[in-house]
Amino acid sequence: MPEKKSLDSLINKVETIVENVDSVDSSLDETMNAYKKTIGYTKDILDMLNKQKEKFTVLQKEAHELLEK
Repeated sequence: MPEKKSLDSLINKVETIVENVDSVDSSLDETMNAYKKTIGYTKDILDMLNKQKEKFTVLQKEAHELLEK
């Protein structure tokens, strides 16, 4: 069963990769692979944040409409 992606888990993965690259003598190839992974995780994080922003915007609009009545 694939791991469920959560914002916290994705951020932790990016932080772990960055810490590993900073603290370990990595080859250029390993560093580039780590960089590619962080790009993928960052895209997933941005997608999640954009979805939450869309939900918030809808809720904000609904609340505003209720207050105008």
